Amino acid sequence: AEKWFELVTIDVDGYPKCGYDKPGSDNARLRSAQGVFDSNPSMDAIYVMSMLFMGKRDLDDSQIRTMARTCTQKGFLPEWKQEKIDYYYWYYASLALYQLGGSAWDQWEKSMVKTLTDNQRGFSEIDRQAGLTSAKLLDEHGSWDPVGAWGTAGGRVYATAINCLTLETHYRHERMTSKHK
Repeated sequence: AEKWFELVTIDVDGYPKCGYDKPGSDNARLRSAQGVFDSNPSMDAIYVMSMLFMGKRDLDDSQIRTMARTCTQKGFLPEWKQEKIDYYYWYYASLALYQLGGSAWDQWEKSMVKTLTDNQRGFSEIDRQAGLTSAKLLDEHGSWDPVGAWGTAGGRVYATAINCLTLETHYRHERMTSKHK
């Protein structure tokens, strides 16, 4: 895995970028979703998470920090806009940024929690206004709609499972120390 990540990670405009299937390429998309959803640094987040979890890089590594910060740049924070919804990206960026902690995690977590909880079925503004606030009134209560870049492939079960995992990132994982090899 390490060799593959190093092979597909190159400098693009002076910043490291991890590609999906070739050096520096954009993240994966279903053919039906190409051009519909914005590209995002999901591969950078996966690179950061993988290198940290494999013990190949440390938390203070400059490339790790640069790639993680990309996720918190304008346009890459979680937001509920059709072209931006990517539960897969939000999950992996949450894992990576939680390990780094600090202001990057704080900024990410605030945006991620608000975006997901504001759009959970039964808790969204639209559902509350319609009085659909319990499982007796709404079969989908507590779930997330299968929208976004991977929604058609995974459906409601995928959407709900990955968003639950994303929201509980800091409960499921212990933070690493600076030197963990």
